[in-house]
Amino acid sequence: MGQSGTVYKLNKDGSDYSVLHTFVCCNGSAISPRGRLLEGNDRALYGLASGTAFKLNKDGSDYVELHKFGDEDPRAGLTEGSDGALYGTAYRLICDEFGCDSTPGTVFKLSKDGSGYAVIHTFSGSGGDGAPPDTRLMKGSDGALYGTTQSGGCGDGTLFRLNEDGNNYTVLHGFSLTGGDGSQPNPVLQASDNKLYGTTYSGGAYGCGTVLKLNHDANGYTILHSFKGGAGAGSQSEATLIEARDGALYGTTTAGGTNNAGTVFTLNKDGSGYAVLYSLSFSNSESVSFREVSGLLEGSDGALYGTTSDFRCRILCFPIASTVFKLNKDGSGHKILLSFNDGSRPNGLLQGSDGMLYGTTFYGGTNYAGTVFRLNLEGSGYTVLRTFIGTGGDGRNPSAGLVEGSDGTLYGTTFYGGITNANKPDGFGTVFKLNKDGSGYVVLRTFTGDAGDGSNPSGSLIEGADGMLYGTTFGTVFKLSKDGSNYSVAHRFASTGGEGLYPRGGLVQGSAGALYGTTSDGGEMNFGTIFVLRPQPQPVLLPLILSTNGVLVRFTTVPGSTHQLQRAESLNGSWLPLATLVASTNGQAEFMDATPPHSTAFYAVVRVP
Repeated sequence: MGQSGTVYKLNKDGSDYSVLHTFVCCNGSAISPRGRLLEGNDRALYGLASGTAFKLNKDGSDYVELHKFGDEDPRAGLTEGSDGALYGTAYRLICDEFGCDSTPGTVFKLSKDGSGYAVIHTFSGSGGDGAPPDTRLMKGSDGALYGTTQSGGCGDGTLFRLNEDGNNYTVLHGFSLTGGDGSQPNPVLQASDNKLYGTTYSGGAYGCGTVLKLNHDANGYTILHSFKGGAGAGSQSEATLIEARDGALYGTTTAGGTNNAGTVFTLNKDGSGYAVLYSLSFSNSESVSFREVSGLLEGSDGALYGTTSDFRCRILCFPIASTVFKLNKDGSGHKILLSFNDGSRPNGLLQGSDGMLYGTTFYGGTNYAGTVFRLNLEGSGYTVLRTFIGTGGDGRNPSAGLVEGSDGTLYGTTFYGGITNANKPDGFGTVFKLNKDGSGYVVLRTFTGDAGDGSNPSGSLIEGADGMLYGTTFGTVFKLSKDGSNYSVAHRFASTGGEGLYPRGGLVQGSAGALYGTTSDGGEMNFGTIFVLRPQPQPVLLPLILSTNGVLVRFTTVPGSTHQLQRAESLNGSWLPLATLVASTNGQAEFMDATPPHSTAFYAVVRVP
């Protein structure tokens, strides 16, 4: 049997070193001591070793094991309370071939003779609570116990307090790497005051996310509210805000609230009046690993509508229960309109011009490839309009809601399906349309993921002021006509120079025609960005200059932009690419066409994304 740790003493000048106790491996006794020793008010020493609390005198005599903790493993040392009892924290690592995770952990109490062991608090690790505890508790001058957790708190750990009887547990602070700013922004809203409003999933004063506001020119950025988490507040919003007809902002969180199952909240556009209108609940909280809550829709009846999806994780995560719910704006009248028990996972809702609610589900349907559905405002008339096939070029698994075009048709995207290959057997995603009665389904666009094209669209489409459809993929902003023609990539995200990466959700178009959106990553600190894509002015052809060398073609445009110069002998003829030109710093570009046609020539300039 080998040695497995010691308790020693030495003078502060390093002299008189001696071993007081040696832990011996493999005889059933404690080994591998952890954390600081505690000198109790009885002058004895108390410590922890491999799931065991022990005691010995300062001369090394009378070593005794006070308590074995079983599954939970204390790691951070003991603290003596004002009542003379010992207090500490514990958690357990669970490891398999996929890696290690930990239990949320506990705070425990133990008498100095080893009796009276009791767990006085169990951490949850969600909804703003921390987990697991990883430092020794400190007794404050107010008699309360203080400690920290290494994670949780919606981010990077917490500072907590509780009484010695376990009551009045409070998270005092959630640590965040963002310095108080938000992180992982959700799609923004343009409100009636012409300002942009949004939420972030994490960051803020408590690490649990924020509500933000900024001007179209990126000035006036303000944190209106930091989510705190816990029973009285929401945390971790992952949806767009709405502005209701009363002028207030409404939104949802995925955690926090009385049941730690998410909330519906409201606040004014100046940040005042924040209130949790309703705390959502789980149908079976013991089975839920995490929850998704969609953004809200204000119906024509003035009520709020939304969806929830609960997930269970066992190596892979899958939805186990989903709902469509209704709530009055004062928080009353909560009603479940529709329950999905087939793992459907509904996305956000749309109220069509016919007054019906329309939505999509990521899963569900006969092929588990997702559906398009509708129902009435009171929950009746549920109908599946489309079941995605996911093969033969069809899309599958829509991860965003629908938009109704000015032509009355429904438009949407699927995350998977369309074109597949060996590297992407699930497909690159599609854009589709269908009528509100389910007829007229057409795949308008199948993404390729190569040659600069995007893949896997995850946000809702919008119809721009020009009648075109705009959306985002994993790395692009794209546009196309409502019949599927005129597809082009409007912007490709480069992830360099502080630019964002991975667009998160859909876009909003400002009054001046600019498109606004968010990315979940990228930016100077890699916490995500809010971006603007402004309409590019059309290039202007200058008068042609004829010479013996040919025709000098000149045009003005945005400095640094790239355009292709084309030529045709008639407006209805074939357009021949002549050159790809990058405008100089003064916004001009030119090309000498040395071999123009002998009769007539037309020139055109086409912007290259």
